Amino acid sequence: MTGYSIHLDPEGDVATVFFWEKFVSETILSAIMELKRNARYSEIVGVLWDLRQADLSYLTACSLREVFVTKNAVTPNKRLRIACLIAAEIDSYIMHLWAEGFDDDQPNIRRWFLDRDEAMAWLRAGDTGTA
Repeated sequence: MTGYSIHLDPEGDVATVFFWEKFVSETILSAIMELKRNARYSEIVGVLWDLRQADLSYLTACSLREVFVTKNAVTPNKRLRIACLIAAEIDSYIMHLWAEGFDDDQPNIRRWFLDRDEAMAWLRAGDTGTA
């Protein structure tokens, strides 16, 4: 299963995960695990999930719960900013579920954006403790 690709920016502080096809737990978890295995993972302070080409209609509350439970079990705590880049305002309802809907043991800060430049600026702004 693919459905995604990962690119690290030249500065090494932001990773972009491009998703296409169905945005489902198997694809999400595979991308997370690949990112965490990357030799430069320790340098990353933010991740941009580019969902503009993904089909978000397959994402369910059950699959999000599975993502958080699995991810929390296999990774040490690392505070990251996670920006979700979406194609349309309607997708923000799904992203609200992602950002706020679950008990995530990780101290990540999540926001969604319609504009890539705004998302990248927020990712690089550093941890202000606000979402």
